[in-house]
Amino acid sequence: MPGLTINGNPQQVDVDPDTPLLRVLRDTIGLTGTRYGCGIAQCGAEPFEYGAPEAVALELYLMARAGGMPIETPAVRP
Repeated sequence: MPGLTINGNPQQVDVDPDTPLLRVLRDTIGLTGTRYGCGIAQCGAEPFEYGAPEAVALELYLMARAGGMPIETPAVRP
């Protein structure tokens, strides 16, 4: 699995490509400040930026698409 760069920090993860990025950030990397919202990307609780003009929802974005891209999120370690 390609690595991620989260808030400027390189990360290597070994997860299923169908894993939502939110689960990777919270459960695998330990960024529990990343909030789970409504589960359907309507509440705006989980946006992140990845170099595109608009933010997308972490709970719907899969690792298969996220690998190798720089990610900016307000998530912090507890």
